[in-house]
Amino acid sequence: MDDDWDEARLKPWQSVLRQLMRYHATHSNGPLGHISSAFIPFPNYGDGHQYFIFEHSAACARRLRDTWMEIAGETVRP
Repeated sequence: MDDDWDEARLKPWQSVLRQLMRYHATHSNGPLGHISSAFIPFPNYGDGHQYFIFEHSAACARRLRDTWMEIAGETVRP
């Protein structure tokens, strides 16, 4: 397993979430209510790696919130 952090690997995930949020910001009939930020990567299943789920999940939640605020600010629901 490659332990080097590469933020560029998050780009596809960020793009999909932006599309999801942009859709729900412009369509009031969308059923989206929550997005989970509790991700448990493979290393936490006993592979012996040090990975801090709470801190990473909190950082993810902050990014989701900031992205939503940015998108909601640029769109108005019909």
